[in-house]
Amino acid sequence: MVAEPSVDSLETLIRLSVPAKVYIGADVAGHSWLMADQFLRTWQELKGDKAAPARAALTPMKVGDAMPFLTIFDVSYDPFRMKCRLMGSAFVQAIGYDATGNFACDYPNTDLLIRRAKWIAAKVQPMLITGLPLAWSPEKSYKTYDTLCLPFLGAEDTVDAILYLNQFHVSEK
Repeated sequence: MVAEPSVDSLETLIRLSVPAKVYIGADVAGHSWLMADQFLRTWQELKGDKAAPARAALTPMKVGDAMPFLTIFDVSYDPFRMKCRLMGSAFVQAIGYDATGNFACDYPNTDLLIRRAKWIAAKVQPMLITGLPLAWSPEKSYKTYDTLCLPFLGAEDTVDAILYLNQFHVSEK
C-alpha cells in the first residue's frame, strides 16, 4: 500500500504560486497554448474512464514534437520523492543544466514544485500553471514559463509519473 503524502490545500498552492496563475481539471482547457491543448486532449483520450492514463500509454509516438519541452518525473512514496526520468532539450537550455537521473529535492528552489506534485499525485488531476518564475535558473529574474502537469498511473492505480509540458518566456533584463 502506498502512503499518502501530506498535501497542501489547493488554496495554499495558489497563494504560494503568485504571481503565476493555477488552473485545475476542466479549467485547464482554454488557458493553455496550442501544444498543451493538443497534449491535454491526448491525455484525456488515453485515460478513458480512469482518473489518469496508465504510464505504459506514454509512448514516443504520443509525445511527438513535444519531446524538447517535456520533463517527466518518476514518483515514489514513503517518503514522497520525484526523480527526473527525462528533461527535454528546451528545458535544459532554459535552466542551464540537465537534471535527468536526479531527485528534485536535491536542487535549490524546488519546494513548491514538490508541493504541487504531491497535490497532483493525491488528487490525480491535471494542473496548469502560467507565468511561473523559473526559480532554479541561474538567471531567473527574467525567465518565466507555463507548465501543464499530467499524472500517469502505475500498476497499483497510483500516480507513479508526472509529465510536465513546458513553454518558456524570456523578457528583457
